[in-house]
Amino acid sequence: MFLQRLPIFTVIFSLLLVFRPVPAYAADANVGNEVVDTFNSTLTRTGTGTAVDPYKLQLNVGNANTWTAAQTINAALNANGALTATGNINLGDGGDTASMSGTTVTFNTGDNNANAFLVQQGVIKYLQVKTTDSAENISFGNTTTNPSYNFLGVGAANFGGAVNASSLVISNAITANSLSTTSSVNTSALTATGTVSASSTFNATGKTTFSPSGTNGVTVNTDSDSKLTVTGLTTASGSALCLDGSNNMVLCSAAASSSLQSAYDTGNTIATTNGRDVAYTLADNASDSNFTVTTATGATGATQFIRADGSGTADPSQLVLIDNADTDRALPTGLKVSSSGSGGVTTAIDASDANIDAALNAGANDVNGTNWSVTGSTGNLQTSGDVAVNGGDVTTTSTTGNLFNTSATTVNIAGAATSLTLGGTFGTTTLRNSTVNLSNATTFNASSATGNLNSVNIGGGYGSTGVTLSSSGNVSANGNITVDGTSALTGNVTTASDVAVNGGDITTTASTANLFNTNATTLNLGGAATSVNIAGSTGTTTVNNDLTVMNALTANGGATVSTGQSFNANGDSTFSPNGTHNVTVNLDSDSNLVLTGLSTVASDPLCLDASNNVVKCAATPSDRRLKKNITDLTDVLPSVLKVQGVRYDLKTQEDSAPGQGKNIGFIAQDIEKYFPELVKTDDHGIKSVDYEKMTAVLVESTKEQQKEIDELKAEVQELKALIKEK
Repeated sequence: MFLQRLPIFTVIFSLLLVFRPVPAYAADANVGNEVVDTFNSTLTRTGTGTAVDPYKLQLNVGNANTWTAAQTINAALNANGALTATGNINLGDGGDTASMSGTTVTFNTGDNNANAFLVQQGVIKYLQVKTTDSAENISFGNTTTNPSYNFLGVGAANFGGAVNASSLVISNAITANSLSTTSSVNTSALTATGTVSASSTFNATGKTTFSPSGTNGVTVNTDSDSKLTVTGLTTASGSALCLDGSNNMVLCSAAASSSLQSAYDTGNTIATTNGRDVAYTLADNASDSNFTVTTATGATGATQFIRADGSGTADPSQLVLIDNADTDRALPTGLKVSSSGSGGVTTAIDASDANIDAALNAGANDVNGTNWSVTGSTGNLQTSGDVAVNGGDVTTTSTTGNLFNTSATTVNIAGAATSLTLGGTFGTTTLRNSTVNLSNATTFNASSATGNLNSVNIGGGYGSTGVTLSSSGNVSANGNITVDGTSALTGNVTTASDVAVNGGDITTTASTANLFNTNATTLNLGGAATSVNIAGSTGTTTVNNDLTVMNALTANGGATVSTGQSFNANGDSTFSPNGTHNVTVNLDSDSNLVLTGLSTVASDPLCLDASNNVVKCAATPSDRRLKKNITDLTDVLPSVLKVQGVRYDLKTQEDSAPGQGKNIGFIAQDIEKYFPELVKTDDHGIKSVDYEKMTAVLVESTKEQQKEIDELKAEVQELKALIKEK
């Protein structure tokens, strides 16, 4: 399949090997007088001839021709003899077959004759040389003179067996024809300017040149399981070869010959050879290029630099080197990690492997951040944030250590410490500030110390809640003064706190005594007394202000509170009217019945009937048979999320001051925006919330929220399953 057609160069060999005679034609040999003889007769020539007119012999073989005279031709003409003639010898008369047989048949011709040996037959010109035994080889020429062999004309030469030639040249006159072989062709030198075709192996051990004319090409046809193999090529610089869309071999374009994709398609790794680097140069062009490695979305591959495992004893200086070889231009950034998308980067550089000795070696270079920096020349660390020393110790080898010694006007140390030790067991600790606070100290132990203080403030000092001992000898105390002995006070005693008379009596020698007669607007007397006696058995006791009775008050004769006054019963108040008498509270249209501080227990609610009587509320009817236009309560969760629960104090009607106790609930106007069925408005425009009906809204919103939670759980389980599969 290597060559399709070969020029007619091997015909030379078959011409002299296989000679199949055509029907014999008569040969003329005229010798003076004619003789009559048969094929096996002895011919003798009588008479003499001259050099100008020699004797001629007519020899007819295979027919009944007769000799005109009895002549002798040099030797006997028989199976073992030889026939020598200087004229023409015709074998056969054109219709019969003539044959010559013998161990050796030799034709001797004169040297340098144009047609020394000529075999022809009319127009057909048919010649065949053959043997009947495979051991009978056919040879042409000799190894001494090495003659050349020429095939003339434009006919085709066909070889059924192998053709071997040490040198084969096909002339231009013959190369237009085709040469076909069914076996191998071996030649050390072959030049063909026409079509060469071979159906078997073609071996060219010498130089082979193909020079088709015009638009003719050289075609190599292989099937799907065959290859075009070229071995032993020399290495030199040149242009790369490619196949176009029609399988024509062409010079590769610049893009095709330098395509990394074409190199990758033939093998995804590059193995270096001795002394040859792998280098990528980004040239300085009008529009500079980048070296980009892109991982497609969804792909899990990554750019890796890996040192192979093995038993080698040499180490590279580094696995990846970023070097600025420019002598006068600084490289702005050696290595940058960024995220052009909104996905971000979780960890820019991960050096957490336990086998890494030093995660970062900056030498004497600075390390800078937006809010922190490390000065490489000094090792100073500066940060705008916090420093967390989770190991626990901050140490120094210097004999003097400074901590927040400049700029910081407020320094907090060991804010969570339950045990704090400053300094060694000897020496001096100096606190240079004008004020030293031990705000949380419950015990100050200095049992072996002598204290020198100009003045002392204890418990925050007299101006706060404690005691002040001034340098002039004054003692000012906000708390109690306990004196186990007798105290002699010659002046007035003034206290801003309480006076405890544990002896029980407060006496006076004066005839008139005033007790809290000024300033005090509220006077509590006998707060723990179960029996109170005021004044003597005679005289008048006058209560100028409101009377508040903390214990039970029995008014057998009735008690009346004047108009505009208040009756406050801070203890239990029992109303037990007899017979059909009621407890009536009369309010006008702008007054309210206020009950504050009630406890919460499971009980029946109270309602007002049509006559404004307070009665137990009947259960809210919920029987389906009593209802119509029933629809499901749906899509309530978004509205519930917009409603704000609040803490509040109720205002009193008189002065709008906060009422007693704290409350939790809703603002009716807020509820009305989303659930108007739950809000009622009275005749005065006051809105109220039906908290009982709010239960149905909260139940449905909880169900809707649970549905969303169940859907999210299902999605989480699906994601976990996908992650597990990967």
